[in-house]
Amino acid sequence: MISFSLNRLYFSPDGDLVPEFRRLFESVFRRPEPYLRLVAALGKASGGLTREELAQSAKVCNTGKLTRWLRELEQSGFIKVFLPFGKRKKGAIYQLVDAFVLFHFRFMETARAVGKGFWSMAADLPERRAWEGLAFERVCFMHSREIKEALRIGGVLTELCAWRSERKKGGAQIDMLLSRRDGVINVCEMKFSTGLFSVTPDYARKLANKIAVFKEETGTESAVHLTLVTMNGVKRNENASIVQSEVTADDLFRT
Repeated sequence: MISFSLNRLYFSPDGDLVPEFRRLFESVFRRPEPYLRLVAALGKASGGLTREELAQSAKVCNTGKLTRWLRELEQSGFIKVFLPFGKRKKGAIYQLVDAFVLFHFRFMETARAVGKGFWSMAADLPERRAWEGLAFERVCFMHSREIKEALRIGGVLTELCAWRSERKKGGAQIDMLLSRRDGVINVCEMKFSTGLFSVTPDYARKLANKIAVFKEETGTESAVHLTLVTMNGVKRNENASIVQSEVTADDLFRT
């Protein structure tokens, strides 16, 4: 039913939602062009962009006007700003978080090329699997409070931030860090899967390297715990011991 509705509303030439993207921005902003350029640039960068990277990608001047445009996009709920770990606002990472706008940029060109019925045919495409992972990450960002509650740290003063390695080679990126006043940092990895998520040897090595690079570059004295946020939990295998805490989709929507 969901696939049928998407095919009819969005992936058919006369679908009701085909012109909705443009109408959305025209209804919010008097002059939508600069805002469209900014969200288009962010739509190509799943990990987000710094202000300088965004100005360059969107081909806009890094001036007070950019400050206003970004503030208004954030106030409208299209983007979210994540402060970098251990730094102040300079170096902040801007991410596109509006679900409809993200969906539009991820599938607009492919869908127009394939035509009607695209969503039903795309079930096994890598692009759709990548989209599911990205969409799940954005849901997790929207429920950071519930993640804290699931970890039983709701009463601990916690800063939600992101981190990027400064290395050009062998670096790493962490999209969600929970830096706690009690001397613990939760490195949150968000992984989508329809069943139990299996930590492979390769993924375990990547996680260990990411944490090692983070500790080395930041020089943090806090304990670093790896938290895996998944749809249905983590499969118990020889590699799962690297995970110190788990959060599931049920925790995100627990009432």
